[in-house]
Amino acid sequence: MLQTAVACEATLFTDLTPTPAVCEVIGRLGFRELTGGTMIVPLPLLAIRSARDAHVIPLADLPADACDAPTRKMLEEHAALDCIVCGLWDGAALHPLIFSRKAGRGLGMARAIFAGDRRALFDHMPAIARFLLRERILVLAVNADRSDRIRGTVFMRRPTPTFYKGPATPRPCDFAYSEFVFLQI
Repeated sequence: MLQTAVACEATLFTDLTPTPAVCEVIGRLGFRELTGGTMIVPLPLLAIRSARDAHVIPLADLPADACDAPTRKMLEEHAALDCIVCGLWDGAALHPLIFSRKAGRGLGMARAIFAGDRRALFDHMPAIARFLLRERILVLAVNADRSDRIRGTVFMRRPTPTFYKGPATPRPCDFAYSEFVFLQI
């Protein structure tokens, strides 16, 4: 039945939170790994590093024309869902960012939900760390691969990898409107 449900080759399917049992069989359904696990980023450690020319701008301070209308709408809708929404200025371009708050044993935790440019997210983590610390976030989770690791972070294969099936590879940091937002996981 599941094989029939995901049979359409023109549709993009994702499984962001597969159970261990699903991880064992998902490849047989044509799914491929999108990210291999989670990078845990202790923000206070990264905040003391140089941010170069980068700085983060809260959604309320972003100029109205900072991004196209559909992206602006997505940012505003996620802000209404209690996500932390901002733009990263890297000295050359503005990259929209969305972080969802996570329930986490009294620690301020968040997950990277959307990054217009995932490389910019990794390259400018000190500026992002300072911004998120002002939002009372101490730890950031980023779906990533072991090769994405930044010095001072920890890569974990758990929670489970994320998978996709479809005509094109989705962006590795585009979980807008996903269970990561609605269930705060």
